[in-house]
Amino acid sequence: MYFIGIIIFIGFFAILGLNILIYKSVYKSALQNYIIPDLINRNYSFIRDKSLGFFDTGDFRTDIPPLLNKHPHRNIYIDIYYKENNLEKRVTVRVQSFFFDIKRITYSRDI
Repeated sequence: MYFIGIIIFIGFFAILGLNILIYKSVYKSALQNYIIPDLINRNYSFIRDKSLGFFDTGDFRTDIPPLLNKHPHRNIYIDIYYKENNLEKRVTVRVQSFFFDIKRITYSRDI
């Protein structure tokens, strides 16, 4: 009985660790490969980013929190702060991914 408890405990933390690894990897890849280059192409200056965590969807309005999404893909929400004509602006970005593969980047509004 003790052995089964240890296996369940280790399995829980292994799955949790894998989810955190996927989240951080997709977050960093989306910023470096998609979001920042897109802002540079539009002649905007990237200021900073802010992770919205597992429950907040920012400017996207959904009925269920992203953590409870039953689709096979994961949605990661990021607030991006950028400069346009010396004005600081914010937009929420939704990154749809399947494990480590980024499927789609969506902005909450036109930038």
